Amino acid sequence: LAERCAALVEALRVHEGELWELHARPRGGYFLWLRLKGGVRSEVLLPQAVSRGVAFCCGSRCAADARAPTAEALAHHVRLSFAMHTPEELRAGVRRLAEAVRAYDGSGAPSAGETPG
Repeated sequence: LAERCAALVEALRVHEGELWELHARPRGGYFLWLRLKGGVRSEVLLPQAVSRGVAFCCGSRCAADARAPTAEALAHHVRLSFAMHTPEELRAGVRRLAEAVRAYDGSGAPSAGETPG
C-alpha cells in the first residue's frame, strides 16, 4: 500500500496548486483527500470524470448529515482510494482526473466525444 500511496501522491503533486490542493499524505489507511480549486464541485465533476474512466467519492458524501454545513464545506473535496489499483493505474487515473477538471464547465454533463483513454 505504501508504494501505491506514494505513486498517487507523486502523480497528484504534478497538478497541485493549479487544479487542486492535496491534504496531508496519509500515514495509513486506503484514502487521501483533495480540495478542488476554481469552484469545482465534486458531485458535478463526477460524471465528467467517469466519462474519462476515473471515479472518486465526492466529499459531501462523507458528511454525517447531507444537510449539515459540513456537507457544503466538503462539496469541493474528493476522496481517492489507492488500495485497489497499481501505481500505473493510479498515474493514469490522475491524468484522466486532471483532464476532467480542466474541462469542467459546471454542467455535470460529459463533453461530446469523451471516451476513457
